[in-house]
Amino acid sequence: ETGVPDGASGAEGDQNGKQEDAEDPDKTKKDEDSAADETSGAKGKQNGKHEHAEELDTSEENEAVVVGEASKGEDNHNSESEHAEDPDNEGERLPDYFVPLTELERDALKERLRGILKATKNALAMTNALKAFPEESKDAMTVEWQRTLVLSGSTPKQFMHLQLNQTGSESVDGVISCAVDRQQQVQKALQGKPIGVREISEGDNLGICMNELASRLGATLMDGKFYRNDEEGNPLTDLWFDPADEKLGIPDEAQNACGTLEANVMNYRTSLNAVRTFGWLDVDSIAMFANPVERLHRTYQHTAKECYGCQNLSDILRQIKSGKFGKKNGAPQSTTYHPRDSCAVQMIGHQATNLLYSPALYDVANDVSFPHEREIVDEAVRSLREGITWIGVSDQMEDSVSGFKEIFPWLADNLNDLVEPLEHELVKGGSRLKYADFALPVGWIDKYDCAFEPEDVDFYICGSKEVDEDALKLIEELNMRDLAVYKAALERFDLQNEVIREYREALHLDQ
Repeated sequence: ETGVPDGASGAEGDQNGKQEDAEDPDKTKKDEDSAADETSGAKGKQNGKHEHAEELDTSEENEAVVVGEASKGEDNHNSESEHAEDPDNEGERLPDYFVPLTELERDALKERLRGILKATKNALAMTNALKAFPEESKDAMTVEWQRTLVLSGSTPKQFMHLQLNQTGSESVDGVISCAVDRQQQVQKALQGKPIGVREISEGDNLGICMNELASRLGATLMDGKFYRNDEEGNPLTDLWFDPADEKLGIPDEAQNACGTLEANVMNYRTSLNAVRTFGWLDVDSIAMFANPVERLHRTYQHTAKECYGCQNLSDILRQIKSGKFGKKNGAPQSTTYHPRDSCAVQMIGHQATNLLYSPALYDVANDVSFPHEREIVDEAVRSLREGITWIGVSDQMEDSVSGFKEIFPWLADNLNDLVEPLEHELVKGGSRLKYADFALPVGWIDKYDCAFEPEDVDFYICGSKEVDEDALKLIEELNMRDLAVYKAALERFDLQNEVIREYREALHLDQ
């Protein structure tokens, strides 16, 4: 039985093909796909991307904004080449790559968000229907456990946290860690399988896991690409392939590098390109986003000694912009940095870069001459609007975490405290509940407190304590794509809040 009234839910649909109700579990995917088409037209292919970087189009002109203005664009238009001619001129105008949603696109995205919320309420109702009405549940309902109070240790790929550096995701990760620990106790009480948790990090084990995947596939990893090996184990450098291409028919067991296909919960501190490689691109996910200026400054302060030898922020940014950062004496100057050169790439559109899933764009994202900025922004914003289940923004942390807990109830502060309000809510929404325990173990007491605790850490050790005008200009120049992504994040975040507010008002839940 559905837990959301028609007036609160609008068109049914869910971003990840979740069930709409017990009677018709396949309807959600159809509605979601229809809404997604309205939002952005035909969605770009996320598998089998083999375009060469030189084929990417950079001819578009972009709306310009004065340096320091991170909100509305003006009427003047400067091309990317014009921007690159004299970057130090006072009053320089940078391209504004953000394209707001049209009214039609906005309405379609809002319908999809309603579908995501409705899928959660339906999943909660299903956990009770499985026990109360077993004759209706046989071969008819598949619960999306990540949308309930209880995760399943037997179902892989349930939940993913795309953790972007210095966006507030560190505090959110604390909530997730607490909730996963609690789920281990729930599974123990249910005599179920433990929850499998894995993490892949750009600066830690990503290379290890990618090489393990290559070995499993009889390939060699070179510069982030997979090349088939010949009979002697040598790479065929003219024959690279995409492990995520479903047309290749690679068996699951061969793709299970670092246990990624067995995990129930994943924390990815890397790009969607890597997420896609390991087969997690379509999994329910959350991500936090931050103002690019604030994010970059926090990143700099956190690593000022380790990465930058306490040099002034402006000096570091000039070195990165000129292609001189980290280059040894005599080394050729280059505007392109290796993706694992985290000290440099953290300063170059980090949020947008990590939203890229296609290999061709990811390969050119760390070039500070910005040859493909429009294409990068288009794909990054598309990922934000279509590929992440629910998002948050760092300057509204409490509302962000509250939204995550609404869509993924297993993240709640206390599971026992949620049972009675959920029963009241779903009954008002029309659900038929007989055993309102939401699949929690009988008599189980939640001794955990997974409430959100904001981190207020002063990372300053040395270097620039504040962002001066010179540093601000350089930050924005190196993060034009992130400025666009942040505007898109704020736009979507407002719609998410509208959807939750309208749902609660329709059921009079706050009266």
